[in-house]
Amino acid sequence: MRTIYLMMALMLASASAWGQSTTVRILFYTGNVTVRTANGSAKAAIGTQLGAKDEVTIASGGTLQLSVNGKVIKYNQPAKLKVADAIKRAGNGENAAVANTVRTLASASGADRSRRSSQAGATRLDDSSHLIADAKDHVIHDARDMANQELTERTGIDNPLDKVESAVRALAGADDMIILEPRSTAVPSGPVRLRWLRSPTAGGYTISVKNYLGDEIFSRQTNDTEIVWADSKLPPEEIFTWTLTDSKNTLHNAGAYFHRLNDSTDAAVRAGESAIRKELGDDNPALPLVLGEYYSDNGCHGAAARYFTSGAAKSTQHYQEFMGRACDQYQFEMNVPADEIQLIYRK
Repeated sequence: MRTIYLMMALMLASASAWGQSTTVRILFYTGNVTVRTANGSAKAAIGTQLGAKDEVTIASGGTLQLSVNGKVIKYNQPAKLKVADAIKRAGNGENAAVANTVRTLASASGADRSRRSSQAGATRLDDSSHLIADAKDHVIHDARDMANQELTERTGIDNPLDKVESAVRALAGADDMIILEPRSTAVPSGPVRLRWLRSPTAGGYTISVKNYLGDEIFSRQTNDTEIVWADSKLPPEEIFTWTLTDSKNTLHNAGAYFHRLNDSTDAAVRAGESAIRKELGDDNPALPLVLGEYYSDNGCHGAAARYFTSGAAKSTQHYQEFMGRACDQYQFEMNVPADEIQLIYRK
């Protein structure tokens, strides 16, 4: 009996220690910030995990935000900070939405991006709507190859379909109708934001959204590069397509597909965003970074790219960091061709 009590006490102590475990990461910083560990000193990097015995030096003019189990601790003055003091200041609270997202930010940094993006793409295959879309793409690709091969045998022309498509693009003008959002991605319920790059040759834009039956459910004309479909009421997990067409040249167009999140995921995403905004504050320069990664984690890659891009516009120091993450969304998650990514990045 005494042995049993001893084992139970050890288990409770272990559980208590586990519950008190603390993860500290660099959420955001500006200016000159360095980290000193047992292995030496290094410049700060977003997402870096810190130990309780580490020290962080914030130079004059610098700022630092730490995530301590998702609780955000801010430092806006020059200081030599002991991480143990930050842990004490944070207390026992936590914010899972922030903590999980900052952990993903860490794994998505630098050379690790391609591996992370591949994993995220594999995770999205759990969503049945992506399986349907992927199957559709494979069928279209195979059918095109068969038709191209048969035409080559009959005409003796190599890749006749490519030549026809090139001719159509030449008639249409510059191939610069580039959709940004939504594009091969999920969207939350409620208003749908549709965005694209401005085309220097387009005479205005016509937007058309169709359901999986091919019925048009929304249309609009505009001279802007973004519209918000405010009263959209989309069923979850159905595939929708939309086209962006030059109002003065119907051959000059682009198209994409998207789907709405299922109800349970949608509710969780909204709750998580609310928790993130409450913890960081709407005027926090780290907010676009965290929301961008949060939406990416939940399959909303168009929204993720938008947040990253907006963050880049506000941060000279972290411009490349933000834009690199935005372009990762287009390249790895939405499979945008490299020439289009270059145009997006240049904008």
